[in-house]
Amino acid sequence: MITVFPSQVQEILWARSHVLVASSDEVGTIVYANDNLTNLFGYLPGELATKTVDDLVPAATATKHRTHRAGFNRRPSERAMGERLPLQGMRKDGTLFAVRIHLIPCFMGGAPVTIAVVYPMPAEAEVVGLPSSGTFRKEDAR
Repeated sequence: MITVFPSQVQEILWARSHVLVASSDEVGTIVYANDNLTNLFGYLPGELATKTVDDLVPAATATKHRTHRAGFNRRPSERAMGERLPLQGMRKDGTLFAVRIHLIPCFMGGAPVTIAVVYPMPAEAEVVGLPSSGTFRKEDAR
């Protein structure tokens, strides 16, 4: 058993969670990504720290994604992405896969950040050995 301090609890929960979690700042720079999310997108630990969320969407939708992200930053609210359109993520090698994403705006150290809870579709979850959720349950994101 390990000894943890209260300040470490959040990191341990995020890092070891089966939920795939990332957070980004107002310009989309990824400031945190847990190992499960990093693996799903095909990156090595620490590599996503040099990326933006726009690097994780297909090139064909990157411009539209930036526009949507700017709109979200103007009126941030907790919400599911892609309720009307299917969403795709893009791995480091360029392959695309289906995801569901829930956004949670918050402040970290006084600066606005967005936490993204990423749910791989069942086939993708199997690839990286994770449980999947074909449907989003708001309580999973909290």
